[in-house]
Amino acid sequence: MLSAPLVLMMLLVMVVPDGGTAMTASPNHPSPRMAMRTQGTIGGSAAKGTDHQSLANLLTFWQEYEMTRSRSDLGQFAKDLCTDSSLAAHVKRGLENQSPWLRDSAGLWLRLYGMHQDGEIELDEEESTRLETTVESCFSIFENNHGGHEDFIAAWYQQACTALLCAMLSGSSTTTLTNLVQRAGRLTVSVFDAHYSNKSSALGEVRSKLNPEYVQAVEEMVWGGADDDPVWSKFFATGS
Repeated sequence: MLSAPLVLMMLLVMVVPDGGTAMTASPNHPSPRMAMRTQGTIGGSAAKGTDHQSLANLLTFWQEYEMTRSRSDLGQFAKDLCTDSSLAAHVKRGLENQSPWLRDSAGLWLRLYGMHQDGEIELDEEESTRLETTVESCFSIFENNHGGHEDFIAAWYQQACTALLCAMLSGSSTTTLTNLVQRAGRLTVSVFDAHYSNKSSALGEVRSKLNPEYVQAVEEMVWGGADDDPVWSKFFATGS
């Protein structure tokens, strides 16, 4: 069975066009391209970076890693993702094109940005700027290109919640992520209201995809309780 960090890097590398440079292999972080040669690929649209569910699942692999490894391993792996030249080049192309795959993998970038902003990983100026720009682009892409279906509304906020829950459960700092989740929640509601409020089935569609336990788990930290949580009020409160 592939380890969580290896699968995570495999999925990330699958959206890097052929000819990119693989991450340097190490005992803790084997080369993802080498792994793909021996283990096969996670097929089809995911390999082109167009499968939003596969991209969102990056955070699932991250979550598994964060829950099972030491803080030092976590910090090193996070730094590897932020500094790898191949991934950096692809992120740069994604930023230039405002590619939807950035939106669909937002939870990972929010988590990494939170770690950097709260002093848990150190990056140079170029790396720091690229990560901040990536996070800002995730928000702007979702606002301007929300995916065209309610699934994306639910996935957007659930990714943000999951990033914060990872930090909460591992004992990491939550300062930056709390603010990011609040921002993501407000944007979730505003995008829904702007594009889906006139669709009779839309509330039910989002409700069926957005896990209420995740929403409630961050509610107190982010909003101070259900009464002030616009996401809960919009999608789950009685009468919504």
